Amino acid sequence: LKVTQSDCTEAQYLSTIKFMIAYSSLYDGALHLFEERITTALISANCLQKLDEHDYYEIKERNSKHILWLWTLHLMRQLTSMLVDNSEFAYPIIGFITAFENRITRVLQFNGYVDGKKQFRVFSLARLEETE
Repeated sequence: LKVTQSDCTEAQYLSTIKFMIAYSSLYDGALHLFEERITTALISANCLQKLDEHDYYEIKERNSKHILWLWTLHLMRQLTSMLVDNSEFAYPIIGFITAFENRITRVLQFNGYVDGKKQFRVFSLARLEETE
């Protein structure tokens, strides 16, 4: 799978994800991606590595990794909606969520304590997109 290869560019990754979203809009397509263990493959995708090292909400320009992350989440939502009745699909989804738990937790965390000091974060468009 191209998205897991080290030479996969962001453009190739995005094209592949968009194709998989269209393909998974059919039940058989979603089932095929599930059987090919796409969620496990995406966890090791080079384009999503080091995703937790950046805060995409506090910058003025949209970071390309944020766009890739949003499209990946869109694919996960598509697969989940198509395979909601397939109990076997729950484990790969849990694996995906666990692999990116820091990223997912960050988007859901608005206020909190960092080094004992209360920190407040702005609810930006980027944060809203990811929450959706």
